Amino acid sequence: MGPGAWRDTLDNYFGDSNWKKDHHKALDNLEEGLRGEYSATLAQWREQVEAWEHDPAKPNPLEQRVERTCLVLHEDCTPSVLISTGLELEEQQWQMKADRAGLGVHASDNQEGKILQQNNTLQCKIDT
Repeated sequence: MGPGAWRDTLDNYFGDSNWKKDHHKALDNLEEGLRGEYSATLAQWREQVEAWEHDPAKPNPLEQRVERTCLVLHEDCTPSVLISTGLELEEQQWQMKADRAGLGVHASDNQEGKILQQNNTLQCKIDT
C-alpha cells in the first residue's frame, strides 16, 4: 500500500469513527430529551408494542392510524408540478422586471412591443 492509499484509509477510518461518535451522542441526547418530556407517552407506546408483539391480533401501533388527505386539483397536476410551475413563473417575472429596467427612458417601439408581448404571454400562463 502506497503512502496516498495509506492516508486515505486512515482518513476513512477516523472519519467513520467520528461520525459514529457524533451520531450516537445526538441519538442519546434525543432519547434523553424524549424521556424527560414524553415519558408517559413513551411508556404507553412501549406497552402497546409489546402487547402487539405477543398478540398480533391487537392493533399494530406502528401503522398509521390517521388517514392522509391530499388536495387534488386535477388528475394530471401533482403538488410537485404546482411548485415547479410556480417557481418557473416567478423566475419569468423577475426576468421581465430586469428586462423592463434595462430598457431605459429612450426605448424603441420595437423594444416596448417585445416587453408588452412578454407581459401578455406571462399573464396568460399565470391565468391558466
